[in-house]
Amino acid sequence: MKKNLISEIYDEYKIENNIVNRNSIKCIFKSMYQNNESHLEGQYYIYDEELFTYLITMYQKLSNYFDFFYSLKSDLVSMFTDLIHYKKNQEQLSFHAFFCPGYNDKGGYKDYLGNTTTKKLAILNDIHKFLKKENIPHEIHCYYCDSYIENYDDNINPNWKNELQVNKDLFHKECKKYFEDNWIHNTSDLEIFKNEESFGGHIDQ
Repeated sequence: MKKNLISEIYDEYKIENNIVNRNSIKCIFKSMYQNNESHLEGQYYIYDEELFTYLITMYQKLSNYFDFFYSLKSDLVSMFTDLIHYKKNQEQLSFHAFFCPGYNDKGGYKDYLGNTTTKKLAILNDIHKFLKKENIPHEIHCYYCDSYIENYDDNINPNWKNELQVNKDLFHKECKKYFEDNWIHNTSDLEIFKNEESFGGHIDQ
């Protein structure tokens, strides 16, 4: 086990001392602590050096795909925990990405996909290729959010349901450029919405 002050970590591992890296390193240690791979003695962190090096390396590589400035600490801890479970037990990583329909200013939905949607799907594919290169078992599930939809107006646009279907079909078509069918979903098909007693709510078709 290795022993360091948190202030020593940046120089030792050649990490820039900025707010994003500070938050991320604290989340790494929190995740390691929760998995019995690290603990505190006074102001010193006692930790598994090999595992920490692996997590720091993966964090730096994943920074090419994620802007961790916007990540919640709880999400970072979960991500590092998943990486620990993979490293220790070869557990599969699972990504779940949710995409909202593209709505227009006419009470309905666009007949094309927005740049944000197409860019994010391409990034997910880059992550998919990166994880394959790292030989990390994973799944990337993409969801079209056709439940609890908003920004439609029957009075202004009675054709909005057909427009929504067109937008949904475009999303599925774009997804299929990168992923197999079993990784592409609609939120309305999730079991959580099938039961009237479900805390997720019930969709009455």
